[in-house]
Amino acid sequence: MVELGEVSGVSTPWGYAGTRGSTFPVHMEDSNLGSINHLMDGKPKIWFVVHPNDRDTFANGLRKLFPKEYRKCNQYHRHKTIFVDPVKVLVAMAIPVYKIVQRPGDMVVTWPGPFHWDYNAGLNASMAVNYCPRGDLAREIVTSALQCSPTCKIGSTIFLSVH
Repeated sequence: MVELGEVSGVSTPWGYAGTRGSTFPVHMEDSNLGSINHLMDGKPKIWFVVHPNDRDTFANGLRKLFPKEYRKCNQYHRHKTIFVDPVKVLVAMAIPVYKIVQRPGDMVVTWPGPFHWDYNAGLNASMAVNYCPRGDLAREIVTSALQCSPTCKIGSTIFLSVH
């Protein structure tokens, strides 16, 4: 077993303060890890999740919706800059989207690998931490995680694409 030491967001949780209408864009966790998210107080979070079995179909759909951005980086979704309307886009892609309403005290656990995003119904406070299963699945998750290519032309630029 390899000892990584402290890894922010994995061995230590991150805290989040949500405001009405704030969101986090479509993404998968870094290295395709799973996540545990606890809503401690405030208004609900509305989650949208694409099943890992539909990950490639969804990613290909994003490439068609955002061709200019994907020409800059073939892993554009890893830049966490895309928000999609689950009804308009996912129905058009014929991919089921799962909606979760997270209320204070609820925990949402994502299995490694699904695309997901959310928006906040109002002021709230939450904490999240990533996790990695042990054994063969852990090796598969980490080795299957594609990072940006060396030819990525986006760098650390922050912007939002909405469809």
